Amino acid sequence: LHTLHLLGGVASPFRLLLVGAGPRLADLQQQSEQLGLAGAVHMTGAVPHHAVPDLLRAIDMAVAPYAADAARYFSPVKLFEYMAAGLPVAAARVGQACEVIEEGCTGWLYNPGDAVELAGVIRRIARDRDAGGRVGAAARERVLRQYTWRHNARRVIRMLCSVATPITTTEAPFDAANGLRGSRRDPRFDPLPGSRETVSPQVTCSRSAATRGLPQ
Repeated sequence: LHTLHLLGGVASPFRLLLVGAGPRLADLQQQSEQLGLAGAVHMTGAVPHHAVPDLLRAIDMAVAPYAADAARYFSPVKLFEYMAAGLPVAAARVGQACEVIEEGCTGWLYNPGDAVELAGVIRRIARDRDAGGRVGAAARERVLRQYTWRHNARRVIRMLCSVATPITTTEAPFDAANGLRGSRRDPRFDPLPGSRETVSPQVTCSRSAATRGLPQ
């Protein structure tokens, strides 16, 4: 709100769309009125998740104003959503946002709470729409290449496999028809399709387990 006020408020071409609800929504509405910005601000309140893409298509750029005291590590989901939508993004210089955004290439960073610096970033994007479009496209490409749920799942699996040590045994090998020899068949210990490993039920990871069910 203070950034919009610095940009010229209702007399400027800039408009602010605030999506979502929370304990500060009433305070933000009051601040908007006090700053004379009611005509330049639209607050949607809570919206269903499926409505978010249409809202993102209605804007020219997105801002992720994380607080300065945000946790050192957090998953900036809304930042990923903005980038995946191909939007030029300005994000507070906090936590993982600094790793995800490459300044001027996949977005812009500003010091959290610095309305003047953020206003400067917004003016820069507004002056050069072509550059904003290129940065938005690069941001989308980076997210799809590195930060989808599929990539997250693969990273978790790799971490688990790096610390998991399969326990081999020659006393109770798997039998494709009957499970563990010498024991009652238990479907939890059935070998995975395509796996030739001889393991005990305590095994936690194998190559076939790491990749089964994930698109190649």
